[in-house]
Amino acid sequence: MKSITINPTWNVPDSIAANEYLPLLQLSQPPGEQNALGQLRFNFPNKFLVYQHDSNQKYLFAKERRAESHGCMRVQDPVKYAEVLLSMVRPSEGYSQDRIRRMFGENEIDIPFPNLIPVHLTYQTAFVDDRGNLEFREDVYGRDQALLAILRGADRKVADIPVQRHDSPIRRQLLAIPDNGGDGWGGRGYSAGGPNFFTQLFGGWSRGPRPPVVQRRGVYQ
Repeated sequence: MKSITINPTWNVPDSIAANEYLPLLQLSQPPGEQNALGQLRFNFPNKFLVYQHDSNQKYLFAKERRAESHGCMRVQDPVKYAEVLLSMVRPSEGYSQDRIRRMFGENEIDIPFPNLIPVHLTYQTAFVDDRGNLEFREDVYGRDQALLAILRGADRKVADIPVQRHDSPIRRQLLAIPDNGGDGWGGRGYSAGGPNFFTQLFGGWSRGPRPPVVQRRGVYQ
């Protein structure tokens, strides 16, 4: 993200203009409360002409299904969002919510970001809420079916082929396999049928003396 525009002018994209607005002969909207972008736009240039913005249809946030836009993302509390972002990139300039609201008017105002903020967008139809409950949502863009088709496709067979592993001294130690009659721990009292590698490291095995823990320079070895 590189900037915030207060009181944005909306230049209607060609596809929307041709399909929806051309009959109305109105191809742009001046700044103001009734602008389709509301009074704040959050700009992160990309080839899809997508951004985040305020809205003049705030009642849509009360709906459970909110897929009402043409691709851009409406922000439910844009003034608070702007305050948080500006406190990160311009912390000493006092951009409070009150100051931002006082800038609303009839003229566009751009506030550039000295340091750009990375934007990462995700599309999730399943997630775990704050209470630890699994939640599901409608797959409004139909992406889940495409992903499931890949997971169930012919390429899945490649992932199911077991990998052949060759035996080695390290693997025998990990699996507590006896090495030429050894005791599994270099002759320190552990029998061949004793604990595996992880039990020897982290405990849980009681037969025979355990190797002493030696502290060297603050690191246990």
